Amino acid sequence: MLIFHLVICHLVDVIEFVRSIVLGCEVLKLNDKDIRSALISRLVLAGKKPFSVIEELPVERGRAIADVVAVYKILHCYEIKSDLDSLQRLERQVSFYNRSFQKITIVVTKKYLEKVFQLIPDFWGVIEAYKVSGDVKLRYIRPAGLNDEIVMEAVLMGLWREELDSVYFGLYGCLPSKGCNKEKIINSIGIKSKSQILKLYSECMKTRNQRKSDMMYSK
Repeated sequence: MLIFHLVICHLVDVIEFVRSIVLGCEVLKLNDKDIRSALISRLVLAGKKPFSVIEELPVERGRAIADVVAVYKILHCYEIKSDLDSLQRLERQVSFYNRSFQKITIVVTKKYLEKVFQLIPDFWGVIEAYKVSGDVKLRYIRPAGLNDEIVMEAVLMGLWREELDSVYFGLYGCLPSKGCNKEKIINSIGIKSKSQILKLYSECMKTRNQRKSDMMYSK
């Protein structure tokens, strides 16, 4: 019985040892939340601060969700791929983001750093996220270039109705008729110059967070 008891105790110790190693590995892995927090802190503390930082921004009526979008005179989309993510959806995300944002950067860990270059266009920026003494650090690997594949219809599909009305007013000096649905408004806006539309679009997105907050408190 004594030998049996000693064997059981030894097995318990081995199990606890293995468990501690596994849990330790999990702690070392970088997740979306930690990377996102470090990224947003970097953006808002930068010398050139964005007017606004939007999280989880729906693209083309929710066909994709941009992790973090920094609103400057143009919109800069940041897609995060942590140690706990996969790259399975990236090809689809590339297609949607290319249609909707003037600048795009992917933030990845060492796990995907080499592979990601095979999956993204040359104009996408790349940032590596890594840990130093428990803190998440960000290293710029490649700056983002301007995207010339942007499609106005895709951009406008991401606007709320009141935002579309604001863009329409900025272009035509009046509001669209009440009978116009979003598709008709988008078509009317889409015939104007790309630069005009993108400027008004950026103005709308600067105050998106505030309008979203107002809507939540008004319920």
